[in-house]
Amino acid sequence: LEQTPFEISQPVKWEFPNGLTVLYMQDREVPVIGGTLFFRGGSYFDPPELVGLAKATGSLLREGSIQGMSPAEFDRQLDALGASIESAFKDEDGSISFSCLEEDFQSVIRLFRGVVRNPGFDSSRLALWKKLSTRSIQKRRDSSETMAKMAFEELVYGPGSAYGRYSDIDSVERITRSDILK
Repeated sequence: LEQTPFEISQPVKWEFPNGLTVLYMQDREVPVIGGTLFFRGGSYFDPPELVGLAKATGSLLREGSIQGMSPAEFDRQLDALGASIESAFKDEDGSISFSCLEEDFQSVIRLFRGVVRNPGFDSSRLALWKKLSTRSIQKRRDSSETMAKMAFEELVYGPGSAYGRYSDIDSVERITRSDILK
């Protein structure tokens, strides 16, 4: 059995005057284009009274559509292209990513740019996020693993530390569209 050598390609790196760094890798085997934009920030930086703000922001960057377009229309456009745009914030960073066929790149990058520069943060999607988050919080006690993790982190980091904080129903309900826009 003859083995063909496997080579790992190295990314091309561009650095712009505004501090943005782009790493580009080309793979001609698949006609798919994808990209991810990373942000500094995350749930560790949530104000104590608004724990959950970063998660709401990360979810609603994508789910809340873009200014001037309803979330349903945004979803229809992505579905018609067979493309995806996803966003999320974790503990220390956030990201927005896209994936599409090469032929649909121009259409998808316009939508992606809208998510990055002009997010809509739709109020009905915020209400849905709050409802789903509240249900998730209510179900925490059903998981001994989750409860043990929460107790351990509070013991290790202390009750006032961002590393041991978890959102509760009150903090989720306090989050407003205005908070997310800030």
